Amino acid sequence: MPLIIVCGLPCSGKTKRTEEICEILAPELEKRGWSAINVVNDDLAGVKYSDYGDFAAEKEARGRIRNQVEKYISKSSITIVDSPNYIKGFRYELWCIARAASTTCCTLVPVGNHQLCRERNIQREEDNTVSYTKVQLDELIMRWEEPDKNRRWESPLIPVLDEDEIENEVLLAAISGKGLKSNRATTNPPLKSTDFLQETDKKVKEIIKQILIAQKEAGDCGVSIKVTLLVKI
Repeated sequence: MPLIIVCGLPCSGKTKRTEEICEILAPELEKRGWSAINVVNDDLAGVKYSDYGDFAAEKEARGRIRNQVEKYISKSSITIVDSPNYIKGFRYELWCIARAASTTCCTLVPVGNHQLCRERNIQREEDNTVSYTKVQLDELIMRWEEPDKNRRWESPLIPVLDEDEIENEVLLAAISGKGLKSNRATTNPPLKSTDFLQETDKKVKEIIKQILIAQKEAGDCGVSIKVTLLVKI
């Protein structure tokens, strides 16, 4: 069922809002036939704060988050992505996963100002909890791409001010309704067998062997040989 993408500035309250979403939706599970609420966050995907300071590490981290979403998304459960998700292109990738699963998708963004985020990060440092370095924080704030309700992959969009609570009706309306329609572009193709590469390599070696034998027998004369493939490549 629904995929809820929580995105926002660092230290803007994404995890707090994720917990609030869980509290709102928990009583609705049995009523609406949902089996579970799955939260995909950096901890689950094995992503560290330091990963956001290295391009290659961050790219790999996004891949792990995407894999977790693909693992948990289904027509019978709710999946919430509690991660920075600050790149609009990555939010589009997550939307495509929802579309491939023929489920609904919405985006929720805690609206916070830069100064408040910096103050919260400083407080984390003082409390000896996990925090960003000043350089990391400034770079993430600079790279933040604001979601837009006019983009189909970010609609419905639910902005929540820091002092406000999430409105139950607004959230439920956003995740209800018809699921996104899957098409050939978003449907996963059938997987090859696990030994596909091994079989292909074996067959290529057999072909090369036949060519070398035929070449040796023909000497300086040209020769044509017929190769029969026993596996489909």
